[in-house]
Amino acid sequence: MLKEHVNYHHLPDKASRRTYSFRQKLLSFFRLLGKSQIEKGKNVIIGRNIRFFLTDNAKLVLGDNSIIDDSVRFILTKPNPKVVIGNQVALSYGCVIAAKSTITIGDYSRIGVGVIIRDNTHDYKKGTLLLQSDAIIKPISIGKNVWICDRAVIFPGVSIGDNAVIAVNSIVTKDVPAGTLVGGQPARVIKEIT
Repeated sequence: MLKEHVNYHHLPDKASRRTYSFRQKLLSFFRLLGKSQIEKGKNVIIGRNIRFFLTDNAKLVLGDNSIIDDSVRFILTKPNPKVVIGNQVALSYGCVIAAKSTITIGDYSRIGVGVIIRDNTHDYKKGTLLLQSDAIIKPISIGKNVWICDRAVIFPGVSIGDNAVIAVNSIVTKDVPAGTLVGGQPARVIKEIT
C-alpha cells in the first residue's frame, strides 16, 4: 500500500506533490454519485463546489489520477458534447470547460487557475442581433504534458501540441505547435522549449 501511495503521489508528478486523504477520496466518490454521464478513472479527486451542467447526451470522461480542483465548471450542451480528460491531469480552481462538440485534454497536462476552454462562440455579423447569430462550434485538442497558465482562454478549433506552454492571460485563437511557449493576445510563439 505504501508503494502504491508513493507511485501515485510522488514519482510521476513531482511538481505538484499532493497527498489526498481517504476522506477526500470518499467525498470525491459521493460528489460523482448518480452522475451516469460521467465516466471516472481510478483515484480521481473532485474538489468542492464543482458544477456539472450536462445535457442528456453529454459525456465526460475523467482519466486515472486526475484532479478537478474547487469551483470548476463543466458546461456540456447540445448538439454533441464530449469532454475527455486524460490520466494525471489537473484542472485548477475556477476553470470553465464549455463544450458543444469535443474537447480532449491529454495525459499529464496542467490547467491553471481561471482558464476558459470553450469549443463554441457566436458568429457575430454586422446588422445581426447577437441572439439571432449562429454558433461557431469546432473541437479542441490539447496534447500531452501541456501547461496552460492562469486565466488563459482557448478558443474553438484550436489544437495544442504536446509539451507546449501557454503563458498567463493568453488568448489562443490558432493552433500551437508542439514544444513551444506561446503568449499574448492573440497568442503567438515566443520560443521553442529546449
